[in-house]
Amino acid sequence: VVLSSIWILIDSLQSAAMQPTSTAGPTSLEDLKAGSSKPGESGISSLQLPPWLDMARCQRSRRFFAEHAAAMVLAWHCSLVIGFSLPSLLSALVFTHASDSPSKSLQRYIRTFSHLVSWH
Repeated sequence: VVLSSIWILIDSLQSAAMQPTSTAGPTSLEDLKAGSSKPGESGISSLQLPPWLDMARCQRSRRFFAEHAAAMVLAWHCSLVIGFSLPSLLSALVFTHASDSPSKSLQRYIRTFSHLVSWH
């Protein structure tokens, strides 16, 4: 299960890298820099569930995570390591200055891991 998850992840990363990016959002770090000082509040309460939310599907994904947590954590770790070889991800990490030392990197990835687990 773990190896198949990793190969699926690698294949999707390679496919995504070859696909043209959408023009609906930012296309570069320069776009993000330009928008960093603009307010982005939508005016919708964060407590209001979106109409497209399928709670049954959400619960199925939580059960799946509970049953396959070890494989998911390994896949997340592998995707991070593989992501370091993708220029677009690496440039985003460099841009944030949140991963420019081993201790800052460890703190950042532990926080990210905690956040991902809280979603599931």
